Amino acid sequence: MVAPASNIKRPLRFWEQICSNMGVTMGFELEGKVTPQIVKDAFAAIQKEYPYLRTVLTNDMNQLAFVEQPVVVQLTVTEGKDLPNISKAITDVANTLRDHGKSVIYLDLFSKGDKHVLVSTLNHAGMDALNGFQIYDSFFNYIGLLSAGKPLPEIKSNIFADVLGSIPESIKKVPAPKVPEKFMAPIAAEAGGKAGDKARVQAFFTELPEDVTAALIKKCHDKGVTVQGAVSAASAVANAAVQAKEFPLPQTLLLQCPCSVRDQVEPPVKPADGGQGASLLWWAQEVTPSVSLWAVAAAASAAIKKETEAKGGLAFWSRMYADKTMFEAMGQETPFFNPPFTATASSIGKNPIAAAYGPVKVKRTHLLLATYGVTSPTEAGHMTHAHTFNNKLNLTFSYNIPAVGEERAKRIAATQEAVLRALASGDESAQVQNF
Repeated sequence: MVAPASNIKRPLRFWEQICSNMGVTMGFELEGKVTPQIVKDAFAAIQKEYPYLRTVLTNDMNQLAFVEQPVVVQLTVTEGKDLPNISKAITDVANTLRDHGKSVIYLDLFSKGDKHVLVSTLNHAGMDALNGFQIYDSFFNYIGLLSAGKPLPEIKSNIFADVLGSIPESIKKVPAPKVPEKFMAPIAAEAGGKAGDKARVQAFFTELPEDVTAALIKKCHDKGVTVQGAVSAASAVANAAVQAKEFPLPQTLLLQCPCSVRDQVEPPVKPADGGQGASLLWWAQEVTPSVSLWAVAAAASAAIKKETEAKGGLAFWSRMYADKTMFEAMGQETPFFNPPFTATASSIGKNPIAAAYGPVKVKRTHLLLATYGVTSPTEAGHMTHAHTFNNKLNLTFSYNIPAVGEERAKRIAATQEAVLRALASGDESAQVQNF
């Protein structure tokens, strides 16, 4: 089921409503001629290509809807001042409340000479990371052409897919996963936080060098392990390490990773086409002190493969009553299936954004998923995202403050990086207890 390339108007489905509270924020360090007018003209071009960017979110009687209408670019420009630290710029933008009755995308451009920091936040309701990467690849392609003084090509509109409306009926037969009686709980909120306290999402951003990234990918390939399996293993080990006193190993961890189900709906949906196509895979995994890191990664990789083949992501959507509104599903009479989990880690894969578009260079990029200024001071939410950009594995560990706390978050982020480096080194003797 797809929406036409124009005149979009439909209610958000349940999972889309949940995602409407989240923004996918990406920050870019750029070099070259990138003026506010070039950004505006490039934005007008991607609006033609991606119909989601021509929509706003309306709210009528607690029912959100996508509505296509003329949308003016929401661009904030700061020129002539020292450029902000990209990490701080991303987190500041990610924690900013936005009016999605005006636009589903907001842009902040900081420029000094030919150097720039561009931060963009996209509402997560109508797009996922794969679609977001496609959007930014097109965006920078147009920026590069305009910067070089070249004409833009003829632009055809993609579709805005109703991915959630394309779930096959057969998926309802997939049984719900069995939750073990005992498992490692997620990290608890630090004492002192209470309702009403100021809270926000913070993050540690890391890049593995090219040689380490190449070694990790090669080792994964040689061992038949996915990079997602390695990233999930790093997350599992880091969470176990930070909770060693509360949950001494061995333990059962309940792990999650986002997955794309675009190729499993009927009909399949391409990444270039809009729509929210990301769901979650869930599995239980035993972790012992003396198990090798590669064994943890292999077990995670196998579990993800099994859940993917069983269409666990589609089943997750189905159990969440995709056709119900959030208001109804959170009520007493409608069940809301959300299995417990210890940690969530996502490896999105290779980012299609290039290092250069004509005269414009993309020097660095980071991604942060965050709620729009509604973070709870008593919820210790955290998540790991990974993708490869310019031959470097790009890691984001995001966490809520004050509930998680900077020191604990720093330890988790550092442990994740150390595990991935150990995997890349080829050290077969490295065990969970070493971390």
